[in-house]
Amino acid sequence: MAPDQKKITVKVFEPLLTLFMDHLKSCFIQRDAFVNHILTLEIEHLAKDLEGKRLSDKARRHITRSLRDVKAGTKTINIVVDNSVSKALGKVVVESNLVRDAFFNRLFLFLCAKDELLSRLHLPTDTSDRFFNQWSFQRPTAPMGAVSEVLSDPLWALREACQDTHEEGLYLIHLGTQYDGFACWMDDASVPGTSERRKLLRGLDVKGAARRMAALEKQSTSVIGKKE
Repeated sequence: MAPDQKKITVKVFEPLLTLFMDHLKSCFIQRDAFVNHILTLEIEHLAKDLEGKRLSDKARRHITRSLRDVKAGTKTINIVVDNSVSKALGKVVVESNLVRDAFFNRLFLFLCAKDELLSRLHLPTDTSDRFFNQWSFQRPTAPMGAVSEVLSDPLWALREACQDTHEEGLYLIHLGTQYDGFACWMDDASVPGTSERRKLLRGLDVKGAARRMAALEKQSTSVIGKKE
């Protein structure tokens, strides 16, 4: 490890980590160098999405507990990043009360998102989607040039599509209640058991509340379950 680098500890949903590592291995990509590069790009977008927002302590506790209690469990890993990257991420964590582990899990989820998840979020699964008709794609035919272009901003396509479709960024879009442990932002009305949530539900008729809760649960997939 170089003098201008440091290790950060992250807890990752284990099946997601396995999937992420399998993708890296198949692409012959070194994990820490890749994650460090992605962070240099994504911290700016994370900060923009969270600008003016700060998690309450109860929302933060719910997110932390939700990630901790996933049935398949989490695995703790150490990632070597540049000191400047660690400092920039730490600034966002302090300012927004962000759960850092939740951010990493969301980042890895989008980096290797399956078509099922993207379709459920109404995001394109490939660039043949009509959303991309507004752009003219011209990629190098030389393999290394094409790889370099993709790696220059891997989440560009999903970021643009998310902003266009939902008018919010990748770090704000609601993934479904079973992904609460991957949330970078959550208002108190979305936290189970809070007075804000009870007030919200009281404002709905009984059938309306039931429909809303059913819709939220339907958004979740069976990929992530809770410990019994």
